[in-house]
Parts: sequence; structure tokens; C-alpha cells
Amino acid sequence: MSIRQKMKLFKASFIGAAFSYVAISAFAQESASSRHAFISVESQQPSLPVLIDGQQVGFTPLRNFSVPSGKHEIAVKRAQPESWLDFDWVEICSLSAGDTLIFTAHFQKGYSINSTPFGAEVYVDGILQGATPLVLRLPEDEIATVEIRRAGYQTEQLQIGKIKEGLAETRLYAVTLKPEKNLALLQEVEKSRRRFHLNRNRRISLAAAGLSLASGIAAILLKDKADHFYDQYLTASLPAQREGFYQRTKDYDRYSGIATAVFEASFAASFYFFLKSTSE
Repeated sequence: MSIRQKMKLFKASFIGAAFSYVAISAFAQESASSRHAFISVESQQPSLPVLIDGQQVGFTPLRNFSVPSGKHEIAVKRAQPESWLDFDWVEICSLSAGDTLIFTAHFQKGYSINSTPFGAEVYVDGILQGATPLVLRLPEDEIATVEIRRAGYQTEQLQIGKIKEGLAETRLYAVTLKPEKNLALLQEVEKSRRRFHLNRNRRISLAAAGLSLASGIAAILLKDKADHFYDQYLTASLPAQREGFYQRTKDYDRYSGIATAVFEASFAASFYFFLKSTSE
């Protein structure tokens, strides 16, 4: 084979290899792109950091950024948050291979709403948002009428958002709910009832304590009297005297027993009503 023929053969082989490399590269790129999706992120204010799955990948506007198919978290950070209640824009999305999606970041502001008593329901446009204490999220520059409701209390309304330019925007709201008239009356009646029972239990407790003290002293004195007559019964010589002292001993023992029972019952009653007066 001549040198010219060898050069032609080498040239043909080189061209074939080049075409094969280009074809393989194109196929590899097409195969890789078939497993990816493309996203674009825009915002009203340009040059804001864009994060995908926690990693910064560029700034807005971000165009046709390639990501693997699957679930991703896309976030755009605020430039200068005014408050800890200002939130970054975050979107969770699931992308299929070959998808091309465009996201526009709309930021939200937070408003802290609390009430006394707490646990009141918070509504925006008739839709329940949660119960106080609550951080309510609304789109920026939106003005909303918020209703705070709780059973037995009057509904309170709030205008939330930047109502006038140049005025500082309120971000923290603390509302004291007023009881409904019927509820206020019932609460007053309940207070009166509790005061009545409290005073009654105290009076009964004091009376029972006095009776307990008196009956305890009486039981001691009557027992001493019974012991006295019993001693006389032991020393008496005449049968009639012995019979009389014995009968008196039995009577005063009975009286002492009754006084002791009254002491125990009144002491228990005094202690019971004392506990009732302190627990109400």
C-alpha cells in the first residue's frame, strides 16, 4: 500500500472517529437532559439569592437551571427583612424529567396575634387560620380584615396590613375579648353563688368548731362526775346509798358518752366545712 493510500485511510478513520465522538457526546447530553428538569425563578426585586435544597445556586432572575427530577425545595431570600416576622419565599415541588417550570417569588409578612383569654379562633375572609396565640401570614402589601372569635365573648375585628404610607406598621396584636352580656350576667351570678356558699361554709365551720369545743369540755366534766359518784359507790356502806351512787354513775357515763359523740361529729363537720370554704 502506497503512502498516499495510507494517508487517505488514516484520514477516513480520523473523520469516522470524530463523528462517533460527536454522536456519543450528543447522545450522552440528550440522555442526561432526559433525567433532569429545568426551573426559572423570578422576583419583583432583582438580584435576590436563590437556594435549591438549601444550596445557593444563583440570583433572581434565574433562567433554566437544571435539576434532577424529583422533590426539591426552592427558596428566595429577602434582601432586608424588617422584622423576625418576615419570611423568605419557599416552595416545595415535585419535578418530572423534562419539566420546565417558572416560579415567581411572592413574599409574605407575619403578624403575631394574641388574645385574653387565649385559644380564640382567628378568621380571614371567613376562613379559619388557627387559634391564638398565632403568627398569621399574609402576602406583602395586602390589607386584611381579621376576626377573633371565642364562644361566650364578643367578636373583635382587626385591620391588618400597611394601611397608610409613612406610618409604622403594627406587627404585634394583643386583644382583650369582652364577655357577652348574658355571659357577664351568668358570671356575676356564679360569683355571688360562690360567695354565698363560701360564707355559709365558714359560718357552719365556726359553729361546728364551737360546738366541738363545748361538747369536748362537757364530756370531760361529765366523765369526772361519773368517776366521782363511782368512788362514792365503792365507799358507801348502806345498800340504798350504793344503789343511788351506782345509778348516778351510769347516768353521767351515758351523758359523757353522748357529749363525746357530739364532740366527734361536730369536729368532723367543722373540718369538712373548713375544707369546703377553702376549696371554693
